[in-house]
Amino acid sequence: MKLIVNVDKFKELLALKGYNKTSFARASGISDETLRKILRDEISSPKMAKRISETLNVELTEIFSLA
Repeated sequence: MKLIVNVDKFKELLALKGYNKTSFARASGISDETLRKILRDEISSPKMAKRISETLNVELTEIFSLA
C-alpha cells in the first residue's frame, strides 16, 4: 500500500502548527532526510504517515491518501 502525501496541505499544517522542517523532524522523530523524501513524495509508509499525523494532531486523511 502506497500513501500519497498532499505536500501543499502538509506544508500548510507545518506553518499553522509553528514548525519548520527541522523542528518538525525532531518533534516527530523522523530524520531530516526522510522528511525531505516525504515532501518529494518519494516515501510514505503507513508508520511514517501515522507519526506525522499524530505529531501534527490531525487526521491521517488530512495529509495522505491511498494510491
